[in-house]
Amino acid sequence: MQQMSPDGMHTIADFISHVIDMLGGKQNTIKVKACENSFSRFEEVWPSEEVHEEGQPDEHSVQPKKKRKKDDNKEVSNLSTSSTPWSLSKEQLSIANERASSIVYTNLQEITPGPHFTKPWTLRTMNSKLQFVTSGAFEWCIKGLLPPQQETTLSKLCNVIKRITSPQLFIADLPSLQADTHEALALFERDFPLSMQNLTTHLIHHIVDDLSRYGPMHGRWLFPYERANAWITRQCLRKGMEESTVMETYVAYDWCVFMILSGRFDPSKLFNSDKTLVRVSQHIMDNIEEGLNITATANDKNNKMRASLLTQEMESYMMTFYVQNLKLSTIYGFSKTVAENHSTLDITDDGGRRLSYIGENYRGKKPPSLVKIPGNSELHYGQVSFFLKHFVCGKEEHWLVIDMYPIAERNEKYHVVQGKIIGKKLFHASVVSKPLVYVKDGDSLWILNA
Repeated sequence: MQQMSPDGMHTIADFISHVIDMLGGKQNTIKVKACENSFSRFEEVWPSEEVHEEGQPDEHSVQPKKKRKKDDNKEVSNLSTSSTPWSLSKEQLSIANERASSIVYTNLQEITPGPHFTKPWTLRTMNSKLQFVTSGAFEWCIKGLLPPQQETTLSKLCNVIKRITSPQLFIADLPSLQADTHEALALFERDFPLSMQNLTTHLIHHIVDDLSRYGPMHGRWLFPYERANAWITRQCLRKGMEESTVMETYVAYDWCVFMILSGRFDPSKLFNSDKTLVRVSQHIMDNIEEGLNITATANDKNNKMRASLLTQEMESYMMTFYVQNLKLSTIYGFSKTVAENHSTLDITDDGGRRLSYIGENYRGKKPPSLVKIPGNSELHYGQVSFFLKHFVCGKEEHWLVIDMYPIAERNEKYHVVQGKIIGKKLFHASVVSKPLVYVKDGDSLWILNA
């Protein structure tokens, strides 16, 4: 009989939730410590006989309801005062929350910085919990707060989760990934309480088996569908008529998606003007009924892109890149102008994954994107200034103007760069990394997922 395929998406997200709860002290109960005592593990946390007798009444004795409730409260109070190798103290939790609140995430990540260790609900979705680990944010938050052995084990587990959820995997790497997964989970059993050895933890052993049969988890999980369903169900404001409300909402949702994907409606026009959605949609429908083709144009007054002439140096640099890097044997239709955009750039990389960069005039709360750029070493970084769209050979090519930083320094597993701009340089979008997650510490930027 073949092993049942576990739901990797929910399994990993639930496991991350359990680990965060454990760090917050939810596994510091007398029962957990007594369990460790029975297996002669973690002698420093064994409950004393007095506490054990007081906190664990005889199962045959009849305890008044109020008395049992009082004992439960006493056990909860022990969570905040007792220290264990697998949890953080109040001061350490404060440090971890402060670090979690200062992280700068990319435009496509669903995480809002906040006190995730004492208020786990601030990681609102399952995908945000996964991104909290894969971005390197989780390891940064607990850096130096746990005993070295426990911190190393969690680091191995985080590395395994990053590899398991990678959008691209090689079949030849699966045996080593399976071995590393078993090793990391065995170390987790050694270094953390046995109460964490539940079904969720065990299922991670079997996730790698499915990677060879069904491909990467990145192409199979249901995060996009769950987000869409959550949005639709939140529209059920008429109680007792939920089904009809959902169908009406989906009709409006389907119409909006069609209009955006067909190029007949640009969402930026709505947010950059004082028009309401009703007026904009009515204007589009009127034009459609009249047989007009409503598409986004470069001359639209609401479009933030403006045409700029290329300098001789830029022309030469672009031409050389097209020939040497993009391997264009014949160059034709080389435009002498570029469309300049200082807001955002959404593109798709060679692997079909969407990338979203933020420029210097982005109207949201997030700062310009931090990216890795090619250089003599792997320690060259910069901040996006603005974007250029150039037409050549009948296609559009995207370029980024980057504010260059000094060469970064290595600090353990992190790259640290001084946030001082030393110049500007032009790069094609294909050679620039995806936007990076970082922490600003004074004048330094600590890059978490370099």
